[in-house]
Amino acid sequence: MANNENPSCCEKFKTMIGGQALIEGIMMRGPEKDAIVCRTKDGLDLQVSDRKLPKEGSPLKWPFVRGVVNFFDSQVTGVKALMRSADLAPEEYQEEPSKLDQWLEKKLGNEKFQQMIVGIAVFMGLAMSVGLFMLLPMLIGNIFQQLYSTVDSIVVGKYVGDNALASVGSATPIYNLLLVLFMGISVGIGIMVSQYHGARKKDELSKAIGSVSTIML
Repeated sequence: MANNENPSCCEKFKTMIGGQALIEGIMMRGPEKDAIVCRTKDGLDLQVSDRKLPKEGSPLKWPFVRGVVNFFDSQVTGVKALMRSADLAPEEYQEEPSKLDQWLEKKLGNEKFQQMIVGIAVFMGLAMSVGLFMLLPMLIGNIFQQLYSTVDSIVVGKYVGDNALASVGSATPIYNLLLVLFMGISVGIGIMVSQYHGARKKDELSKAIGSVSTIML
């Protein structure tokens, strides 16, 4: 921990990754270091820490494994930074711990209690993100797709006739073929864009996005 009054700690900090908003502060991540700046009653509190990077040739640097490891690392780092900002926040933002928190901290100890809080927060964040942004849209999409087929069959079968209903059923394989085709194209596009973005090849990334936009139009 360092204070803004100490000029020796105020080294140049370069970030190429991004950051996260905190309570009365901000956390920024760089290629090799993380920095947390929070406002306290005594001024700005600055903390710069080195990142634990895998060694060259380590399995943690393999493409798929690297993405999974970096994802969980960013989640844990973000939760820890948020908890630190909560500890340093002005008194008007702080609340008295509940009886359950006090009991758990007494039984587990402060360090294990903090680790448990980080684990629960990361698990809940992942569960809610997967549920809200993956499972829920898929569920809603499937419901509307089933409703579309059901309503289409009822309307066509009742007001047009059996032959029209049979035609609708015959067109379903064609619809499914086009759907799977465009889904496959989307997956391929996502792989290309992710590879170029991860390699920081901006020219190739721009060309790939332009080509895909032209094809889709």
